[in-house]
Amino acid sequence: MHAAAMHRALAFVTVLSLGLLACGSKGDEPSGAGARAERPASGGAAGAPIAEMPKGKVGPGRVAVPGLGISVEVPRAVGMRSGTTDQGKPRISIDLGDFSVSVVSGDAVSPTLDGTKAALKAAKNPLQKVTQETVLEGGWHLEYEAAGAVDKNKLHGVDVRATLGGTAYQCSAIARDHDDARMYAAVCDSMQKP
Repeated sequence: MHAAAMHRALAFVTVLSLGLLACGSKGDEPSGAGARAERPASGGAAGAPIAEMPKGKVGPGRVAVPGLGISVEVPRAVGMRSGTTDQGKPRISIDLGDFSVSVVSGDAVSPTLDGTKAALKAAKNPLQKVTQETVLEGGWHLEYEAAGAVDKNKLHGVDVRATLGGTAYQCSAIARDHDDARMYAAVCDSMQKP
């Protein structure tokens, strides 16, 4: 291959790689009160996992959220992975396509709706406009529009807090598409004790 052709090919591959990195997907995941940077979860001794994750995909239907003592309803087969919040608290991510739903519990949950909105405004994909806000006994259902961190395109987010059996749970997700956001909201709204 001639040097000029090789440089064109290398430039094309470089531009393609940068374009794929800039597309967002997992990089534009929620970063508000319930969702934090992905880190492998460890439970103390020698970095042991906090929860045994399912092998392969689970669902569709009602599936257990490992280590958190709740279940959610998923519309199709999903993968799950464990991680931790910035504060080192356990977080489970449920992969539903381009983005995932993140679930946390206990003291990893934001105690107030105002605190959640403030965290979302300061997030990587900042909250721009609340589109639905419902206060529930022991929690809330919040839907909002956010600016994408990479391309500044409008994203659709959801943050649901519920108190189940005396424990607080928070479920959050962000999507490029309003229909996907509605699907994620349905997953979050379906949190229940098994």
